[in-house]
Amino acid sequence: MNDVAVISTIMAQIAALNSYNKIVDELLGNFAKIYSTVKQTESDSHVNGDFATIKAFNMNNVAVISTIMAQTVALDSYNEMVDDLLGNFAKINFTVKQTGNFTAMERERLFKVVAQNNSIFIDMVSKLGLKDRSDTAWNMSQYETVYEAMKGEFEINGRFKHIQFKLDLIQQNAKFFLEILHNQKTNTLEWIIIW
Repeated sequence: MNDVAVISTIMAQIAALNSYNKIVDELLGNFAKIYSTVKQTESDSHVNGDFATIKAFNMNNVAVISTIMAQTVALDSYNEMVDDLLGNFAKINFTVKQTGNFTAMERERLFKVVAQNNSIFIDMVSKLGLKDRSDTAWNMSQYETVYEAMKGEFEINGRFKHIQFKLDLIQQNAKFFLEILHNQKTNTLEWIIIW
């Protein structure tokens, strides 16, 4: 790109940001209700359990705060899904413990649990960007304080590790059961060859 194209692109982005700022100004009343209080101050930005203090209400601060708020809500949802998966896995364990065998239903349930387990982990990493830094905080260091403080306040990393532990537990147990299924099938095929 030449300098004129770069400048015109930047000017277009600035114009878009200005129009977004008008929309943001209208939405800030609702935004402040999401997180108990968002206050504007002249001093440095900080976050505590009751409110976030930011230097300016602008699109970048809204992007940083809304990203963390979305992640915290999504983590709650994923945690419930993983707890349901653990419940399903407990049922599989109970049935195998009682009968000593996998029924066709348990096999199907096991495969679904494995698929959901993989899907949840991929979604948390790729769609939510839990391991990625906020583009705004990455590109503009003045937003890093709010980003990191809110991540700490809502325990994003700790909650992710807790869910990841549960997913790993499911994966390890599933791997064990899948190996048992594989060995059963191998034994059956060996008996077929022998006879």
